[in-house]
Amino acid sequence: MKKFKLIISALILISTYTHASISVDRTRVIYDEASKGVSVVIENIDKKDPYLVQSWVENENGEKISEPLIALPLLQRVEANQKKQVRISLSKNDVKIPNNQESLFYFNVLGIPPKTKLENAVEIVIQSRFKLFYRPSELKKYPNNDWQKELKVEKMGNSLKLTNPTPYHIVVINVNDNESKVPDFKEIVIKPNSNSTYFLSDKQVKSPKMVITYIDDYGTPNLLKYTCNTTCSLSNEKDKR
Repeated sequence: MKKFKLIISALILISTYTHASISVDRTRVIYDEASKGVSVVIENIDKKDPYLVQSWVENENGEKISEPLIALPLLQRVEANQKKQVRISLSKNDVKIPNNQESLFYFNVLGIPPKTKLENAVEIVIQSRFKLFYRPSELKKYPNNDWQKELKVEKMGNSLKLTNPTPYHIVVINVNDNESKVPDFKEIVIKPNSNSTYFLSDKQVKSPKMVITYIDDYGTPNLLKYTCNTTCSLSNEKDKR
């Protein structure tokens, strides 16, 4: 049986090709209204094969859109070891975006490899998806872009209420009573001027400490350390992992 499993595994490895040869120069896209657009650099890191690269924008619900934002060109050929740009800008249609808070979209990149000549080969093409934040010029500015420190945290029985009083999104990638990573933690995106609930383990319920890890504009994890009774008070300045 063990030998049979090894043969099956070998066949899968031989006949399956995963293409991750298209890289992007950032982990999230920040579109400031005043900039009139943002350019993203894509690179084909394959040493010999060209790729077709498809780019598009999705709304917050994951639906492909062409307004109010559009990514151009929609499709382009990128040679081996070549860099090209995708420009994200407002579409020509007069579709309004809220000017009193940040809006969340998603920027997508799909690399399409040359057709393989191997028979019975299964090609797995990897799609990359990035958060795209559109920021109106009128939004309140925070020193060092540290609006995440405004996050209000309350312990409510076996749950944690996370309230975001700012006009920006807060992306939380870990919640614990210490700095260690919670296995299989599901990312929490707290919308502007809204709240989210996180359910605590028995150990976390009893702990007077909470550590929340968020992602900043540069894709860097940062720690917010709280001391809690019912309400939680921030006990540290921004601390980088």
